[in-house]
Amino acid sequence: MEKIGKYKIIEILGKGAMGVVYKAIDPDIGREVAIKTTHFDLFPEGRSREELMQRFMREAQAAGRLTHPNIVTIYDVGREGDLTYIVMQNIEGKKLSTIIANSEIYSTEYIIRIMTLICQALDYAHQSGIVHRDIKPDNILIDHSGNPFLVDFGVAWMETSTVTQTGTAMGTPSYMSPEQVLGKRVDKRSDIFSLGVILFELLSGKRPFEGDSIKTVMYKIVHEESPSVRDLRKDVPAGFEFIVSKALAKDPKQRYQSCLELADDLSNMTAPSTKTMTYSIGQVEPTTAKKEKRTKLKIVLVASAGVVILAAAGALYFLRRGEDRATTQKISEKILKIEKSFEKQLFTDTVKLSEELLKEDAKNPAAQDYLTKARAKIKEAVIGSMVAEGIASYDKGDYEKSVQIMEEVLRKDPSHKDAQSYLGLANTALSKKEILQIIEQQKRAEMDKDLRSLLSDIGPADAVAQRKEDADLLFNNYDEIDSRTDKIAVKFKDGDHADATFSHLLTGVYKKTGKKKVLFEGVRTWSFQRQGRTWKIINFHVE
Repeated sequence: MEKIGKYKIIEILGKGAMGVVYKAIDPDIGREVAIKTTHFDLFPEGRSREELMQRFMREAQAAGRLTHPNIVTIYDVGREGDLTYIVMQNIEGKKLSTIIANSEIYSTEYIIRIMTLICQALDYAHQSGIVHRDIKPDNILIDHSGNPFLVDFGVAWMETSTVTQTGTAMGTPSYMSPEQVLGKRVDKRSDIFSLGVILFELLSGKRPFEGDSIKTVMYKIVHEESPSVRDLRKDVPAGFEFIVSKALAKDPKQRYQSCLELADDLSNMTAPSTKTMTYSIGQVEPTTAKKEKRTKLKIVLVASAGVVILAAAGALYFLRRGEDRATTQKISEKILKIEKSFEKQLFTDTVKLSEELLKEDAKNPAAQDYLTKARAKIKEAVIGSMVAEGIASYDKGDYEKSVQIMEEVLRKDPSHKDAQSYLGLANTALSKKEILQIIEQQKRAEMDKDLRSLLSDIGPADAVAQRKEDADLLFNNYDEIDSRTDKIAVKFKDGDHADATFSHLLTGVYKKTGKKKVLFEGVRTWSFQRQGRTWKIINFHVE
């Protein structure tokens, strides 16, 4: 495919059982987007196809209501023949499932961070009356800055939905809650159970409920307690044991009652190791390469110890050299930590570590460089989140909010192109709205014979005089005035000037004869100019 709707296809991002996800370009503003498609003609006629179509549209309706920095933004939805599609924010990064499968190494602090952000995003959805029902690593994207994004509200249940929920198990088996497996009605606590499964998997490298078949997995979810995460991973801090156990409680009443409760417990982890311990996600035992690395490290430590002993036995000169060497070694180790945190895109950690090192060595060039780069990355992420919110506000028709957000972005980054573009689009939309309101007010003022209101929207004195003269003739000679406008088109010359062209029918009852007359029927063009923060009519034309 080359195009879907107005969107130009670039490449395929992924394929699933129900359709294809494409990377595309919105030609109107040059924005990269992701397009999720479904060919419903591939499914049989009848109820099953209708249910799938309802599910697909429900994803757009559910996600389209949400504006959160950790939830993928929905821009558009449409149909093209048998093809239904949703246009959404394109996140450059990878799925959490890929990170787990690749056994990538992350600190427990980072695990706490991404789980906390996911909890906050999901709580926002819950507060909006939406239960996701398919929380799993495949539906969590991690961008290049290490920030998570929730995607795929395809089986989401809205509190306002009339679609039957009981008796149907929807979701992905390994991450389902017991009530979901049994086809019972679910609420936000079902999503919390799924979060518990993901946290268990991040910490231990295994899912809590595994089996040779889906049926076995579902049986264990309903009837068997999950294993202890610390039995699988002895070095997991004790605080996680309680959190995972509570999130995976069979009875929803025994679980966390909101995602924020889970996030609070994660943020209040007190074990010192949560700040330093790292995990090879998806892999319990260290690889041979890591064992060899540890062996080499021991050799280096033994050799270093020997050097220290020899230096202590020597002259004071050598002792001081040893102390200097030790200080240099500590600084090198700290720089290595800073470098690794930056490579893992843990930019907050990079800033913290760099600032700590600069307190000891104020002119350290590496620390200064990483501090500058990390702050720039954090600023970029913050601005990116703000721009996404501003675009979402524009797409939803909240132009005032979009203007406020984009102006704030441009105060932080005056050259940001998307912010400049959307600020212009939002201001134009607001201006058009105000011009249409002025035309409506003029029409109403004519019918009400309200001269003050009629003249309040007009700018220069000569235009006021012309409008007053016409109004005096109309009001003094006619009653029951009816003013109708149609086919209004607003064309902007620049940011401060516009022309509004419209069809106008003006009728009234002539006082002397009591007969109704058509006073004007044709096309008018009014010229507008922005004066301060408002628009005024500066000229009247008749075509």
